[in-house]
Amino acid sequence: MKGQTMKGKQQLKVLNRPVFLSLLMGMSFYSFSSLAAPYSMSFTLGQANTELGKNHVDILDSDKSDSSWGIEFGYDFELAKLKIGYIDLGEGSVTLQADSYTPEQYHETVKNVAPVLIEGVTIGAETILFENNNWFLNGQLGAVIWQNVIISQSDSGATYKSKERGTESYFGLSGGYQLTSNWSVSGQYRGYILSEYISDISIKLAYQF
Repeated sequence: MKGQTMKGKQQLKVLNRPVFLSLLMGMSFYSFSSLAAPYSMSFTLGQANTELGKNHVDILDSDKSDSSWGIEFGYDFELAKLKIGYIDLGEGSVTLQADSYTPEQYHETVKNVAPVLIEGVTIGAETILFENNNWFLNGQLGAVIWQNVIISQSDSGATYKSKERGTESYFGLSGGYQLTSNWSVSGQYRGYILSEYISDISIKLAYQF
């Protein structure tokens, strides 16, 4: 007899994306119109990876990586740049052999073992570590505010959801080349320090105004 399987997937919702991004852009451009100061806007596209929450004998399959993207606005102070942004590191999933589980038991197991790739708001600082001609290396420190929605679904159609919220720290490095006085391109690495570490490698395009 073929064993029953169920799938569990984590999805993350923090704020309504169009509303949040509109607020970010509105705040940035309002400040720009009222203060003559160096501002920046950047966009990242990359790949995020994490690990299972726990190993389990009933795991049939898992997906621990996904494409990522982010948008960030910055303000330059003398020694560092203040950054606020939004990231989406994708979704993870896990499939378990579920012969001996009730839907409720299955969902509790998914909560413990599913890989979590977060979505949320970032607030941090970035400073120049090295600069030579048009080449640069920047260091980053900050925090991410996130909400995690775990969803599990059985073959019969029963769906269970649970939510988690948190504020965790991140660090990063960004190295690249200043193309013009306004545009730069770089490679970026960020580590998000959750219960299971998340790494994100991306390409960043930034505009200074």
